[in-house]
Amino acid sequence: MVDNEWSSAGLVIFKFSYFVIVVLLLLNLILGIVLDTFAELRQDSIETEDALTNYCFVCSIDRQTFDRFGEGFEAHIKQDHNLWKYVYFLVRTVYSKASTEHTGQESYVSKRLKDQNIDFFPINQAFVLTARAHLEDQEKQKTALQIQETRRYVEQLSQKVEALTTQVASLPETIREILESVVGATPANTDVAA
Repeated sequence: MVDNEWSSAGLVIFKFSYFVIVVLLLLNLILGIVLDTFAELRQDSIETEDALTNYCFVCSIDRQTFDRFGEGFEAHIKQDHNLWKYVYFLVRTVYSKASTEHTGQESYVSKRLKDQNIDFFPINQAFVLTARAHLEDQEKQKTALQIQETRRYVEQLSQKVEALTTQVASLPETIREILESVVGATPANTDVAA
């Protein structure tokens, strides 16, 4: 009987330890996986929201660039690269119109979409920034021309200053020659000058 009691007590302890180890460990393992998955989903959601609020969906240029160099990020995504206008254009081009009714641009886009090529999207390009860069290039060219003109003017002034320096250096000699010619013409003035 004693062996039977110990074996039943051992069986109870074994079953209890099995329950504790297997059920609790597996439950914690599953709970950990679920929590990690939700944390990963939350992080992905935060990154997606950040991308949508700080980058243009069409051209992928960041908010700071448009705020610094353009007319502002909000104006850009509402006017220049309005996502819904692009969606409307693509749906209308691909699904709503017959290919015989396409304009040149629509034919080009439709052909690219059928080839699964999206190089018609202005990735890393925005007209506002391109126009600004063009204006900056014009300003740089204008400044370069002004610098060249200023250099030529400085060179001309330098030549004139050298000519004047030469004339000023020869001025005492010229004055002496004039005085000698004046003094030599009137002998009475020679005594006064001496």
